[in-house]
Amino acid sequence: MQLQSGTLLQGGKYKIETVLGQGGFGITYLATQVALERKVAIKEFFMKEHCNRDVATSHVSVGSQGSQELVARFRQKFVKEARMIAGLNHPHIIRIIDVFEENETAYYVMEYTGNGSLAEYLKRNGAVRESKALHYIYQLADALKFIHQHQMNHLDIKPGNVLLDNNNNATLIDFGLSKRYDGEGHQTSTTPIGISAGYAPMEQYKQGGVSTFSPATDIYSLGATLYKLLTNETPPDASDVNDDGLPPLPPSISQSTAYTIEKAMQPRRRDRPQSIDEFLSLLTNNNKPSMQYNEEESETTIIPSISPKAEEEPGSPNIPPKRANHLSNREIWLIAILILLVTSIFVINKTSYNVPAQNSDTAVAIENPIPNLPAQPIDLGLSVKWASWNVGASSPEDYGGLYGWADPTGNNTSTNNTDYPNNNPPSNICGTNYDIAHIKWGENWRLPTKNEVLELCEKCSWKWTSYKGSNGYMITGPSGNYIFLPAVGQRYGTNIGSQKNFGYYWSGTLYSTGYSNYLSFSNTQYQLSFTLRYLGCSVRPVSK
Repeated sequence: MQLQSGTLLQGGKYKIETVLGQGGFGITYLATQVALERKVAIKEFFMKEHCNRDVATSHVSVGSQGSQELVARFRQKFVKEARMIAGLNHPHIIRIIDVFEENETAYYVMEYTGNGSLAEYLKRNGAVRESKALHYIYQLADALKFIHQHQMNHLDIKPGNVLLDNNNNATLIDFGLSKRYDGEGHQTSTTPIGISAGYAPMEQYKQGGVSTFSPATDIYSLGATLYKLLTNETPPDASDVNDDGLPPLPPSISQSTAYTIEKAMQPRRRDRPQSIDEFLSLLTNNNKPSMQYNEEESETTIIPSISPKAEEEPGSPNIPPKRANHLSNREIWLIAILILLVTSIFVINKTSYNVPAQNSDTAVAIENPIPNLPAQPIDLGLSVKWASWNVGASSPEDYGGLYGWADPTGNNTSTNNTDYPNNNPPSNICGTNYDIAHIKWGENWRLPTKNEVLELCEKCSWKWTSYKGSNGYMITGPSGNYIFLPAVGQRYGTNIGSQKNFGYYWSGTLYSTGYSNYLSFSNTQYQLSFTLRYLGCSVRPVSK
């Protein structure tokens, strides 16, 4: 019942190539925009339960009078959906190029991202690493935050409605079930009722269950999508989650991610995060308790588990109680002199740190880093020299600070992109007054550019290790010299997560209005990517 390959639309403006997918309300085609010689995706309104097609003419017909009225109503909704999406200007929401009516039905033309859907990716490759899953989830969360600010719910978040581009970035599609709400949260649009099993929460199964605005409905689906990415298993139906809870997640998943999924997929809407900001805050906090369910309660209750007493490390000595008696003044002076002597020797000899990796896996963050202490420039044999430690640190293994992009003060914890620094940020802040490395360390230092980060990735040898108690990468350059990048994690607002397992380092190059390029890594991969400008990331300066 679909259009044949080679069919021309709009007087030859578009040429149909093949079918990309089909649902209950439409068919999506891969097509060519002939004049520009570019691939596009075209969605055709076609209610398969009520519509027929004349193969010779491509015209769509509807049977009974009742069906005609129903189809006409939803066709009008289809066109309205296209115009609504066209008004949503966001890097992770599909872009509408054109909308038109032909063959007694309606069409809209979208950009073609070229790498298939997230669902197709999972079929080909299986479950994804946590770092990659979070890369997609952060992008989808930002798209949802944007549409929620416009008083909308998507109501159909799932891997099949997420397209990937050739740069491995996610784009949200299919607003066919979405609803708009007024300022008081009351529904203002009529849409068909649809359920994606495993991704839809309980309220979507109820008549009128989504008649009032609630970001928590989309947050359930976002949590379910994260579950699918990490397990490659379709999440259980909402009723099963209500009765039995979620199946165990793989033990390799971090505590904060596992907790966020469980919290997002709570059966009761009021028990979930109530905004995308709350969801992201959970995701970046590693200190949340695990969740248990009290079976004696009629409704699900979240009970924080009590952490057991930490076991002693094998071979660690028992620590005696602190002595009650005080040191004499003479002892205090001797100790102070000894500390000064040792510190002086340490500073004088701290010209390199090319030492074997330590065995400890305990991450160490200094409590009071010296933010204005410049590091030494290390010549890796690249186009620039890289600092030996982070801004806000005083040694290679120290974490340093986590800063929003283009925040020279280092104090901004806002989760609004317009505060970093404005709606139209400069495309390159390296060496400018927005560059925290330049401001804190002086004119010889600046943020690396996107290309300099890429050079570090492509021309150096990377080895995951533990250095003086901090996990991270020892990076050896063509010259044989090397630097250590600790896995500092990331900050959302005032919450810090993913320490010891992930590292995120800013470049000074803007990706788009809301995003900047950065280096991201885990113990299995490192790559140049991009993220939201308001997230707190590490800064490793460079100099000539």
